[in-house]
This record gives sequence, C-alpha cells and structure tokens, in this order.
Amino acid sequence: MFGTALHGLALLLSVVHGCHGFPSNKSTQPEKPFRLVYTPAHIVKHVTRDVTFRCENVEHSASRLEVSRIRMLKKKASGWDLVAQFRDNDDEPSVKMDVKGSAKIGQDVRDAFLEVVWDLASEDTFGTYMCDIIGFDEITFDSLIERTSEVTIFEGNVTASDLMDLLLELKNNLSSIENEPGDTASLQKDVDDMHLKIDSAIRNVTSLAVNFDTFSDEANVMKQAVKYIDTEIKHLKDKANSIDKNMKLLNETAKSVEVEVSSLEVDISSFDGEIGALENTVDSMTKKTNLLEKKVENLSGEVAHLLSLTKSGDKIPQDLSFGSITTNSANDVSWPGGWYSLLLTKAGCPSQEPFTGLSDLHLRARTNSRTYFFCETSGGFNARPWPDGSYCVNKMFGLPCPAGFQFGKVNVSSANASIFVFKDLPTEFEFCCKTSGSFNAPMVLPTHSDFVLYRRGGECQQVESMKASSKVTVLSIGDVQSVHSRVKTGVLPDVDISPGSPMKFRICYYNKM
Repeated sequence: MFGTALHGLALLLSVVHGCHGFPSNKSTQPEKPFRLVYTPAHIVKHVTRDVTFRCENVEHSASRLEVSRIRMLKKKASGWDLVAQFRDNDDEPSVKMDVKGSAKIGQDVRDAFLEVVWDLASEDTFGTYMCDIIGFDEITFDSLIERTSEVTIFEGNVTASDLMDLLLELKNNLSSIENEPGDTASLQKDVDDMHLKIDSAIRNVTSLAVNFDTFSDEANVMKQAVKYIDTEIKHLKDKANSIDKNMKLLNETAKSVEVEVSSLEVDISSFDGEIGALENTVDSMTKKTNLLEKKVENLSGEVAHLLSLTKSGDKIPQDLSFGSITTNSANDVSWPGGWYSLLLTKAGCPSQEPFTGLSDLHLRARTNSRTYFFCETSGGFNARPWPDGSYCVNKMFGLPCPAGFQFGKVNVSSANASIFVFKDLPTEFEFCCKTSGSFNAPMVLPTHSDFVLYRRGGECQQVESMKASSKVTVLSIGDVQSVHSRVKTGVLPDVDISPGSPMKFRICYYNKM
C-alpha cells in the first residue's frame, strides 16, 4: 500500500516538472487482460471534440474468456449506471447516453471491443468509468467475467494555492504517523523518503506559481493524485495501528495456547480408558456388520429372482417379504447434464437438477393467448450423458450444446410471426440434435413430470415408461407475406419450410404411461 503512495507521488512530480498529464493507463498492479482507454488525453467541456472511450483486449495478454457481452459502466452515487453494451448477436451496441457506439465480438478474444464517442465534450463526459467483459471459460465452460481498472476523467483548472494547501496538509498527516504506536521503525525509512519528495514538490509548485496564475487540466489531475496519496498515507497510519493491535492479540493468543496445552495433557491421560471402550464398540460393530452382510446376501437373491420374473414377462408378486420395489428405473435416474433448455409444459419445469427455472425468452401463441416459456439448466457437467437416439432440444443462447449433440439453426429474416412471436429477440432459432441412434430404441429419462422434445426423423423418439401425445403438436413461426428469407444451417429437428405456408417445427409431448 505504501509503495502505491510512492507511485502516486511520482506521478505528481512528473506533472509539476513537465505537465505531461496523469498516465491513467499505467498501474502498479498486474496487467489485466482488458483495459479502458480514452482519447484525447486533455478534455475540456464544450471545447474538445470526438472524445473516444474504448474497452479493448490488451495485446499479448492471456485470457481464456469466450466473450458473449461487453458493457461500459459509469459510477454514480447509487452504484454503476450502464453507458453502452454489446452482445455477440447484436448488430450494433445499445447506448444510454448522447454518444455514438461501435463494437465487435469475434472468434478471437483479441478482436473484441466496445467504443463510444462524444461529438463534443459535455458534463456527462466526466466521471469514473469501467468495463466488464462477460462470457465463459473456453476450457471449463464456467461463467467468467473480466473487468478493467476504473478510469477517472477530470475537468477544470487548479490554482497553485490549492495545490500548495494540499501538499502542506499531506505533510502534516505524514508526520503524525511517526507518533503512532506499533512497529513504526520498519516504516521510518519510507516515511522519510516521502517527506523529501513532498518538500521537493512544494519547491516546484512555488517556482511554477511565480510564472503561472493557474495550471492546465494536467494540474487538476495532479490535485487528484495528491488526494490519492493522502488517502494512501491514512491507510499507512491504519496499518501502523493494526501492527500494534496484532502484537497484543498475539500475546493473548500465546497465553491461551499455554492454557490449552495444560488442558490437553489432562485429556491425554483419560484417553487410555476411552480407547479401551472404543475397542469394545468396534468388536460389537463388527458382529453387527457380519449380520447385515448376511441380510444383504438374502436380499440380493430376492432381487435377482424379481429381475428374472421381469425378463420372462411373468407377473411380479405383490407380497414379497423385502417390500415394494419398482422396476421402473427411470424413476431413479437424473436429467442428463450440459447446457440446454426444454419447452415448458402445463405440468411445469422438471424439479430435479440441473434445471434452474424459467427463461425470460418466450414465444406467445396468438391463437389461444397461451405463453410458452423455456426451462433452462445450469450446466450439470457431473451428471450423466444424454442417451443415444434421434431427437432435438433447444440450445441455450451463447452456450455450447451438450456432449454428443450436433448444432443447427434457422434464420428467418424480417418475420412478423402470425402464430408465435419472439419478443425483443432476433428471429434466429438454435437447436442441439442427437443422431447417434434410432427413435425405435427406447431411451431412459426421468418420469417424474411431463416434458417436450423436438421430433427428428419423422417419428417421436421412444422413451421408457413414457408415451408421446397421440396428436403431434405443431409450432408455426412466421408470416409468409413478411418473411424475406429462411436459411437452414447444420442438423435440425423436423421442420416444414414450403413456399406459401408458415414454417412449422414438430414437437413430441411426453407423459407417464
């Protein structure tokens, strides 16, 4: 922390000697993979034109982030306000201030940027800004957010008198550290060096005051640097107090340890009797374990008999001595892992992991005023894989398909849907499809609640202990007169795209037999 104060004072001295401005893009901290930069270096309200702020990747930096969104934020008293943002499926960034925006998110993270431009500097231009870059780790697929350092843009001029007052106040605060309790001897050299630097700054400001009535905007930045150093010295003072408190706490802890050691010696003397009792308990537990193993062997024989009846088609007796055992293994399975979503049924979303709830992305049916939502998952990569078959699910926006699925999408240009309408979303429909098996081979999925899969291959995929609805449900998306083009890419579910008729996706509704 004290080293940061020295760095800030060095910035102050560079302005006093050369008036080169505050190097806002330099830091003593390790370089972050993204940064926020602005041009020009000197900004005057109602004078400077083409003021540009840019969030960008730092050249040669290491980041495994696959970007899906970039945001630029401005600090307010109540928190951070959105200035502009850009998603990887947007045509252009959305802005919340009187600025022009441009952005790009590509395959290479080094190409990602978000830029806003003020035609003329205004009151809103000045303040503290930050960017956050949102996506997921390209190796682990975990959610990931990278943030730039905060950058403050100042305005106005500073007089030599103002700066001299700040330096003298800084010198007084620094002197008070010498009288604080604690191990100040280890800090004395740094304190002395800081005194020398402040004295040098006072001489330079005095010399500049002879020739200038006011400083330029670089001097205003220098004033902020002095205040920053003052804050760091207060932190140093707190550190000295903390050292003293820690020493007292350490002494108290040492005394407490002595008491605990004495108590431990007493406890050790009683362990021999407890160990003897534990040995007797272990012997008893061994006998109970042997008895339990015999019961398990008997139960295994009964289970084997039950399975043989199931395979032979014989009716399972209901008076088995070991209780009621269901042969529907789907009741005990969990939903497969990966990122995906299913259409919400009238029974609701599955309650099991990895489903997290409803998405705010939805289709609205005009024919019966019914709203369709998506049930989204949280990833669940420790869960079992999806079984082989011929079917499709919805792809979660900006995230990869589950393992073993193939990607596909349909783009509908300028659609005004007559049956279902995507609100506030591009007309692009993405899917994840399985093609590794036959729909005639039943697969095992949970049977606790109803669910929906997209049909692929002309027939509904068979699911053990579940039946598809006798009437195939059709989702019609798009008004023929308003659709300019439809483009299919990759592997898709059964979809009808015919001239003169709406586009139709066919789905299969499953409920328990």
